[in-house]
Amino acid sequence: MPKAVNKKANPELYEKMGKLSARLNDLRERLIIHIDQLNQKKKEITARGLSDFIALETVTEDAIPTAMLPYLNWLIEQMKSGAFKHGSERYDYDTIKVWITFRNVYERFEKEYEEKTGKVLLWETLDKVTLDAFVKFMEDYGYLTKTINKYIICFKALVQYAYNHNLHDNLKCLKGIQKIKEIEGCATTKTYLNTEEVQALYEMPLEPGSLNDQVRDVFLIGVYTCQRVSDYANLKPSNFSTTAKGTKVIRIVQEKTGNSTVVPILNDNLQTLVEKYDYRIPHISDVIINRYIKKILKKLSETVPSLQASFRTILTLKEKKAIEAKTMTVETDVEGNVIKRKYDLISTHSARRSGITNLYKSKLFTTRQLMSISGHKTESSFYLYIAESADELADEIAEILDKAKKNESSNEELF
Repeated sequence: MPKAVNKKANPELYEKMGKLSARLNDLRERLIIHIDQLNQKKKEITARGLSDFIALETVTEDAIPTAMLPYLNWLIEQMKSGAFKHGSERYDYDTIKVWITFRNVYERFEKEYEEKTGKVLLWETLDKVTLDAFVKFMEDYGYLTKTINKYIICFKALVQYAYNHNLHDNLKCLKGIQKIKEIEGCATTKTYLNTEEVQALYEMPLEPGSLNDQVRDVFLIGVYTCQRVSDYANLKPSNFSTTAKGTKVIRIVQEKTGNSTVVPILNDNLQTLVEKYDYRIPHISDVIINRYIKKILKKLSETVPSLQASFRTILTLKEKKAIEAKTMTVETDVEGNVIKRKYDLISTHSARRSGITNLYKSKLFTTRQLMSISGHKTESSFYLYIAESADELADEIAEILDKAKKNESSNEELF
């Protein structure tokens, strides 16, 4: 039996042995989870299979790049191959795509930062000043607040992952990485279709079988199911069933999170739409849906004026470049803020937001019941989808007070 390493006598070896022990314990935990998953799926457990899993999960410390950008490139490749997982689950396509775009942003920032300061970005020297510079870099390029916050989350995760791989011990810098507050009144993330607009879209006459017709239907299925486009645009007959009591439901394993959710078919419109396609929903890319739903709603706005309402918004980097190239023009309000029409702010994600918001505003369901439909695990993430504006909340408060006054008057007449 080898003797225990003395910390004082050989501090370097002691530290290396400690790190190795931590990595082995981590591998042991992942192996236990893997075996448990195999048992749940009733799959055979073999020595070869476990050996392959260990080979895939084990990465020697020497193989990991230590510099920030090379490490980020390596990490993304590990995500793609499945060697690096989120817990016990592989990273899905959409998440990897976010990391790739984050990598591209970070690469430009690193180059600009080093040119301006003459300093090389290192794990050990990351601090609030550096991270503020990263945020300002993104703001100067015109990234939306939502996008900036998404990349801030990636940056925090990157620092944590590098720490877990023993590349640094500068976790204190995480305190300087804070999400920024979204601009009040900006419609880029909070726009949704209310129940009247949704019904008008459902009743809108479109050429049967046309791409417009299919895009409208797929978008509405997203509204009625409260799901992400990666889920509502890929439904097939196996997703549809009934409960023991006969309630028609849609059973979905959400692609992004892996969460299982059971969505009751809440209205006749949804039932009609799924029957229209014999329960095989047309597969249409989010790019096509985003492009066509705006055109469809613009046409609908001729008879539904609320879709023409103007909202203050923020230009994307692509839009700013288009304006500079004079291939695009924008509207502004009297204060010079960029505004867009409501129909031009709707996207695939607006379907999920519209469905969740409209169900919430109906006041017929508890938050827990709504979260069971949307698939959210925490109330904080669920409430991010509620698109009630300050004006709408003020109207609701006024209505409550008005009803209270009327009830009070009615009660006075009883005595």
